[in-house]
Amino acid sequence: MDWGCQLLLLLTAIPLSALDTPAGYFGSVFSSTGNPFCWKTECCNSDWIIRDVEALHGNLTEHLFGQHLVADTILRSLGSHVKYGSQRPLVFSLHGSCGTGKSFVSRLVAKNWFKKGLNSEYLHLRIGTKDYPFTQDLGQSKKELQDLVEWNVRQCPYQMFIFEEVDSFPLGLLDALTPFLTSHGKISGVDYTKSIFILISNTGQKSINDKTWGNFLGRTPRESLAYREMEQIMEEEIYNSENSGLRRSKLIDKFHISFFLPFLPLERKHVTMCVERVLRQRLNRPPEIELVREVMAELSFQDPDSNFARKGCKNVDEKVNYILGARTFKQHSPTTEL
Repeated sequence: MDWGCQLLLLLTAIPLSALDTPAGYFGSVFSSTGNPFCWKTECCNSDWIIRDVEALHGNLTEHLFGQHLVADTILRSLGSHVKYGSQRPLVFSLHGSCGTGKSFVSRLVAKNWFKKGLNSEYLHLRIGTKDYPFTQDLGQSKKELQDLVEWNVRQCPYQMFIFEEVDSFPLGLLDALTPFLTSHGKISGVDYTKSIFILISNTGQKSINDKTWGNFLGRTPRESLAYREMEQIMEEEIYNSENSGLRRSKLIDKFHISFFLPFLPLERKHVTMCVERVLRQRLNRPPEIELVREVMAELSFQDPDSNFARKGCKNVDEKVNYILGARTFKQHSPTTEL
């Protein structure tokens, strides 16, 4: 008997009541052992939802520069979430200037949370300028957002929702998430406590940057900045910002956000590390100092002494390709002999 017939017999033997469980029969137990269907198809179990905090730690250590507050908070909270569980879903709100690593970190989390990484069906991405580009019916948008969350979590509780460019979200839209972020446990038979929500915004960057620059000018070590201190100074700016989907949000009013993560502006030394990392990836070897300097010369820095990058590491990838392309073109250019 071939595999397809065996699977058909297995399915016909499953009671209908089992198929009505939130994650379906194959996802009702957090393990795929004995489920042929899940050997190659993504299922709601520990083989596919890996939640590898140790690997995430390694990735953050190797690839994230100048963000000690973010790395520490992310690792502690996710590690405890996996080990001890929680009465509520984890909600991270990422704030800071462009190029400081907000989207980069959210993707690293997803890559280490799911075996299929960014291609997992349990990962859901909504982008403000893409998904909400025009003024829409707010009530309808709220309903669609709630349906997205409820339907998917009902199928599998280990979902991840990433909301990018929150500054472009219609005002009040994110309040639709409020019912799912309470500590009531199951709501209408659905358990939301194992899900993760990540909000990404540039709002709060002024207070974050001012505090970091002041610290730098006072010759105080960057690592001396404490999470609680940064959270307090940026939370008010986020709540009152005119250009933010979180303005006067119930997510803040009702204390539904677990952690406000401040992404500090990057110094020249941090951008240099970004450049070296990308060059190593391109060349498969440590880059020469002169090559790093060529790339750095193409990047923009601000303040009188050019200590802080204007765009963080945002354009490093393109600038590396530009410099490598120029070198390649020079090597292959025909020479004219007299």
